Amino acid sequence: MAEGAQVFICVAGLACALPGAVAGHARTKLVLGVPLDRLEGLDTCLSTAPDVPVATAGVGQLSPKRAAILACQVLGVADPQVEGILFDYLEETAKAPDLDLPREKVGK
Repeated sequence: MAEGAQVFICVAGLACALPGAVAGHARTKLVLGVPLDRLEGLDTCLSTAPDVPVATAGVGQLSPKRAAILACQVLGVADPQVEGILFDYLEETAKAPDLDLPREKVGK
């Protein structure tokens, strides 16, 4: 596993095997599983690692971005710099409707 990494974001296809495999190796780190467009693999993704939790941050094209925001929220609890950067990003995103993150997800 990457030295110093605190969060792993695993974007996966139908089988969603990647998040579970990473969670098995990164036992004490946060693993976010991101199933892409297909819902057929969602049940697999939600149950990939019975002994190690894997969080899921939505399904679809914006899910990797949502997973990154969730990871920053988690890291921001212990790191004020990460929290500040995320706050600034969310504020800017809320002001610019042309950015690809829906405003209703960020606040108005």
